[in-house]
Amino acid sequence: MRAVTTHVYIDKSIRSIEQRMDERIVRIEKMCEQFVSESKTFRHTVWTAAITVLIGIASLVYALSQNMISIFDVGTSIRKSIREEVHEQTRELNAKLDKLLEATPIVNIPRQ
Repeated sequence: MRAVTTHVYIDKSIRSIEQRMDERIVRIEKMCEQFVSESKTFRHTVWTAAITVLIGIASLVYALSQNMISIFDVGTSIRKSIREEVHEQTRELNAKLDKLLEATPIVNIPRQ
């Protein structure tokens, strides 16, 4: 009788252990599924962040290049207006000098 009781006790013990192991396996499977799901979400987030950063850098490069082009155009127009102003002042100065030379008689100074 004692052997039968021990056998039944061992069977119950084994079933109990198997049930706990099955529950643990189910929990581990759920954790693995959750990890995989979070991993996909994390990868998606990383890709989104990387693409956002690349778009931001591309926009910055474009903005800087456009800024440099506009600065170059401004410099070119300033150079052109300075050149025109210098030419105008030179013409005016030459005209004044011509008038001054015409008004002043040329005197031959004898050499000694």
